Amino acid sequence: MIDLTGLEPVARGAVRDIYAHPQDSGLLIKVINLARRQHEAARSRYDRLRKPDFSDVFLQEIDMVYRTGRRASGQAGRLPLVEALGLVMTSSGVGQLCERIDGPDGLAPTLGALMRDGRFDAAALDKLNDFISRLYELRVVVRDLHPENVVWDEREDTFVLVDGFGLWTLVPIHAWLKLASDRQLDHAIREKLVPRSGLKWDGGQRRLSM
Repeated sequence: MIDLTGLEPVARGAVRDIYAHPQDSGLLIKVINLARRQHEAARSRYDRLRKPDFSDVFLQEIDMVYRTGRRASGQAGRLPLVEALGLVMTSSGVGQLCERIDGPDGLAPTLGALMRDGRFDAAALDKLNDFISRLYELRVVVRDLHPENVVWDEREDTFVLVDGFGLWTLVPIHAWLKLASDRQLDHAIREKLVPRSGLKWDGGQRRLSM
């Protein structure tokens, strides 16, 4: 078991805290945060049958990385998704191991941070559109394309989705039908990314603009 007691998360989300792996500088550990764990413990048996535990998202992400990797087999360049490497027991419950993507000053900057700092320019927009094209090409099922869920991998010269992806339905129709995954991604861009980024979306061309 990995002891996270006394360690400060390097990032926090609404549901998960993210820690640097105490023994491996190339890895991060995602865990369900305390508030969500307390909420899960108080859920009724009926509610648990109706809606899976939030920790199931770890398996959803691992499955999506596996499916995407199979589709990208033989292609050059990295996946547009963070590498989810498996599960591990921690002092804060089940955790997910994933790769750590670094930038010049620590963790790689998010798309939101680049925009707030005035570092998002025409060249970055082209890279963002390339990234989105890869999501469509590889049929990545995206639930939440939030600017804070996308980071800039400077070493690979590409954007990477680090959260908000994976199959969440009992019948994985989005994995079977490209039309279904495309429509889900259309929705994520139109309803999540565009309002939070200020960018414009051409649904016909499937391209963003300033």
